[in-house]
Amino acid sequence: GRVRAGHAFKLYTRQRYTQSMLPARVPEMLRGPLQELCLQLRLAPLLESYELRAAFARALDPPKAATVEAAIIALQRSNALDADEALTPLGRHLAALPVEICIGRLMLYGALFSCADPILLIAAALSDRSPFLQPLARRDEAKAAQVCFNRDESDHLAAVDAYQKWMHVKRTEGNGGAKRFCDRHFLA
Repeated sequence: GRVRAGHAFKLYTRQRYTQSMLPARVPEMLRGPLQELCLQLRLAPLLESYELRAAFARALDPPKAATVEAAIIALQRSNALDADEALTPLGRHLAALPVEICIGRLMLYGALFSCADPILLIAAALSDRSPFLQPLARRDEAKAAQVCFNRDESDHLAAVDAYQKWMHVKRTEGNGGAKRFCDRHFLA
């Protein structure tokens, strides 16, 4: 028990417990991409003088050197870091955004080219699951209902078109009309 001696009943085998279950969670820096963390390290005053590889090496559970190298190369290719691993102006802006690097670049360039509204819709669609539902039992019906959004053969532009049409229906017919529109076109 939790408060005194007792028995523990587990819903898994002893073999699974000893071989598959870890005593503690894997640290976050070992579970995902390191690009965002690299940018945050560059902003940290105490670590800005360190090379990124050396800063990661100081962690309690450092990531693999190849993973750190791949993150640095990706950020340099994205022009977020220069050849000396210093933040570029683009990198400073990306570090301030709480999104993945590729989504952040998309949003910043959308603002630069004065097309922020459709780009923000595309960024939102890329950051979450698709707004286009395709229930297994009604997949063909869903595809037929959604074909009106994909005139340009682009999933991104289809999401923008679906949002604009939904917004038009919401303005003209209210929330009930918007709900019926989503149901009719299999939209989330």
